[in-house]
Amino acid sequence: MFDGRCSLKTWALRVAHNTAASYVIRERRMNERLISLEEIEQTLESVEQPGDIDRERALQKVQQVILKLRPLDRQIIISYLEGLDAASIADITGLTSANITMKIHRIKKLLAHRIREEQSHV
Repeated sequence: MFDGRCSLKTWALRVAHNTAASYVIRERRMNERLISLEEIEQTLESVEQPGDIDRERALQKVQQVILKLRPLDRQIIISYLEGLDAASIADITGLTSANITMKIHRIKKLLAHRIREEQSHV
């Protein structure tokens, strides 16, 4: 609340600065929990073994992996799972259709690795 100890301009700049600083700190904390596709793929360098897997557990694992993706990657794969094609997703995200196709391929590969990893632990 403005109490007159400084000029209105200084007070407004201080409020704007504090708001921006709080936003950056909050976003940094959130992004620390999110990981990139590259980081996930690096952790998936494990032996894959075939086996039966409970469908419900597989879906939960897929959901968990999707929730750990960065927002753009999450938006891409969810849009794909909803039936949108690469061109439509490209229009939404502003990326190229080729880039979307490559990201979808990488995310699908990642999800398959995670399911296989889950199978080997059952």
